[in-house]
Amino acid sequence: MGMARFANAGRFGWGLLLAWLFCTYYTGIATPSVDWVARMSLLPAGLTPLFEIVPLLSAMLAIVALIVLERRRVDIARSRVLLWAGAALCAAGTPLAFSMEVSAAISLAGIVFTGIGSSVLWMLWGSYYTRIASEDTEAYACVSAVTAAVLMFGISFLPGWMSLAAVTLLPLGSGLLLVLAQRDLERADGVAVEDRIEGELATDSKRSLGIPPSIWKSAAVLCVMYAFISLLGQMGVLPNVTSAGFRVAVIISGTFIAVIGAVSVSGPRRFSVPFLLRWMVPLLVVGFAAIVIFGDESGARIASNVSGAGRLGFCLVAQIYFSRFADEGFATAIQSYGIGWLSVHVGDFIGLSCGFALSFLMGHGVGLAQLAGVAIVLASFMVLIPFGADGVFQVDRPAEVDAVSDEPDEAVEVESYEDRVVAFAAESGLTKRETEVFSLLMQGRSVPYIRDKLVVSRDTVATHVKHIYTKTGVHSRQELLDLVEK
Repeated sequence: MGMARFANAGRFGWGLLLAWLFCTYYTGIATPSVDWVARMSLLPAGLTPLFEIVPLLSAMLAIVALIVLERRRVDIARSRVLLWAGAALCAAGTPLAFSMEVSAAISLAGIVFTGIGSSVLWMLWGSYYTRIASEDTEAYACVSAVTAAVLMFGISFLPGWMSLAAVTLLPLGSGLLLVLAQRDLERADGVAVEDRIEGELATDSKRSLGIPPSIWKSAAVLCVMYAFISLLGQMGVLPNVTSAGFRVAVIISGTFIAVIGAVSVSGPRRFSVPFLLRWMVPLLVVGFAAIVIFGDESGARIASNVSGAGRLGFCLVAQIYFSRFADEGFATAIQSYGIGWLSVHVGDFIGLSCGFALSFLMGHGVGLAQLAGVAIVLASFMVLIPFGADGVFQVDRPAEVDAVSDEPDEAVEVESYEDRVVAFAAESGLTKRETEVFSLLMQGRSVPYIRDKLVVSRDTVATHVKHIYTKTGVHSRQELLDLVEK
């Protein structure tokens, strides 16, 4: 495909959503002329922690609601109404979230709107990434992350209300680009067939694929890791986004992300939890060590910048990593990304909670450098997480699990089902390649996974699927499944 994959700018719209997140909640770029600490002091006594936690809670509730709706056969991934509702909520809530001086209630409502709207957009972008080839997912996500850094750099030069206006438009732009990206998939003749299959897979409650333990294990590690990133941010101080130092830090972060992306996509699929640990733990140690070496003021500023770079890189790797689970067919895109980003939000919540505890300890004479030293020791333990020969946190392989199962009856049942699939393919006159596609479909594999597995193009897979439907006289994957099971 070469450079042709980069011809459509709509494919990089996730970068706008990522830039919105950092401009709004992680850096203060949305309101560069306002002292965030002073603004938070306008809130009634005791409400400051609530305003920091509410975005996470509203986002987590929105993700859970999307997973539940999908289980009730609502086609979340292709709902344009939901897409635009999410973009509108996120955009409308952005200026409201910064209106503490007008009304705490209005500001709280805006924060809730942004939490719900951004979660919807985040999940829909994840769903889009699972519908395209793995190499495209990696390329688009990497370029999107670098785009986010470029946007942050550019918006930091805008004065006052202009920066807030620009940040407010980012979710709407992300939603528009997502629509364009989805339409680009639908233009090809075979993609309509592919989308229908994916839609059936996503909403098929009769054949629940279940969530493999590897997803939960990976989510647990990501949760702990992000808790340390959040804690590092809590130990840091909000940067002066109009300073040259901050802009240099953004450039370094963008370069850092570009290097991570280049290293990851230059070889075999290496976006994994072990890969994330290899570069994240040293980065965290550098951030905490800066506080110990350079003191509470200078060290805290370095820690804040390191935390920002870590968050950006973490979001990139996690966005790509969880698409693999959906590609394997073990979970729908909404389930896979839902579990993934729930773990991130829980980790952020833990980090915030630790930040409140830090404030208490520092108020009782414990130094920030001492706490950073403890954090270094604890973060270093993450490299001791055991990984087997195949990786404890890699995707489970059902065929391999069944081969070593302690229940022989189930093994026989799986084998007889595979024989039935092969026999049905022969009776239907399927070619060798069509039989391979057919077998993978009956295993619950997604179309992007089949593309990568058989090393064929999107159109080729779609053509094989149409031929399978024609030869077997069916119009949907469920009808095909019913024929095989009779």
